[in-house]
Amino acid sequence: MTTPGPSSNFASWTALSSVANASIAVASSGANVLLFYVDTDGVTVRLRESSDHGTTFAAATTIATAGANVEWMAAALKNDGTALVIYSAGAVVHTVKRNSGVWGSPAAWSNSVASITGLGCVYQNDFNVAVAGTDAVGNAKLWTAIYGDGYSQAVGAWATLSELTTANAGSNVSFHAPFLAYPDVFRLCFVEKYTGTEAYSRPYFSYSPATADYVNNLWREPFPLLDLASSFGLSIAYGGSYAWLSSPNGVWRAALDTPALEVTVDVTELAADDRPGSGRLRLSLHNGDGRYLNLGLVRTRSFASGPKSE
Repeated sequence: MTTPGPSSNFASWTALSSVANASIAVASSGANVLLFYVDTDGVTVRLRESSDHGTTFAAATTIATAGANVEWMAAALKNDGTALVIYSAGAVVHTVKRNSGVWGSPAAWSNSVASITGLGCVYQNDFNVAVAGTDAVGNAKLWTAIYGDGYSQAVGAWATLSELTTANAGSNVSFHAPFLAYPDVFRLCFVEKYTGTEAYSRPYFSYSPATADYVNNLWREPFPLLDLASSFGLSIAYGGSYAWLSSPNGVWRAALDTPALEVTVDVTELAADDRPGSGRLRLSLHNGDGRYLNLGLVRTRSFASGPKSE
């Protein structure tokens, strides 16, 4: 679907290749699209490339042969054609980079984890990475890391892992399938799985402040997307003034620019609490005619003087 929009039904699909039971990775820049997948032997990483927005793909080429079954992959593509694909074999992440049209050899990262349950990657000044898995004592983790391109980290060097969220060993909670994008700020989706009573597999979403570099590891507290369910995660695509969120069974579109809304005349209460390292703000609006109910994430309570929205 080269020009997706509200009327697109995504009903036309083309089978490209048989693959192993492993993740694929897609990266794009302009009309160029890189589609990475694992061949049926489970260890051969293959690439098919498109120069027309994915309408057609060239024949497959071999990028790397792993020493163990490949389980997760992610990729990123710069405007100049430089590309990076990362993949996990066991608990080790490997990188393969393309410079000036030539693919290098696989190289293992310098970090250490007990297991890996997902990888995400996006290019923005560096190759910015998200890693889901467990640490040495079994705690579930979602980490951020940087594979340097000379901005926050030296070219070709890994930064240490930074924790984004965690769940204690024995909690029956694990994290999976992170996906990173940079439509306007860093945006991250991942799956939280709970295997206890009332088990669930729920996508979560977070994003960075507008001026934050990835190395700062500043994120909004991840929150669940309650109206979506996906064991395989969600992916983000963007172009022009819109972003798309997709799962294996659905596609959603939203505008990147939200128009400002003047609410001064309806403010009934405003309280701010600013502390070192934290803060909160509470805004209550008069909502007698329900004018704010279509904004989402609005709670309405009844008062003697009429309904209010928060």
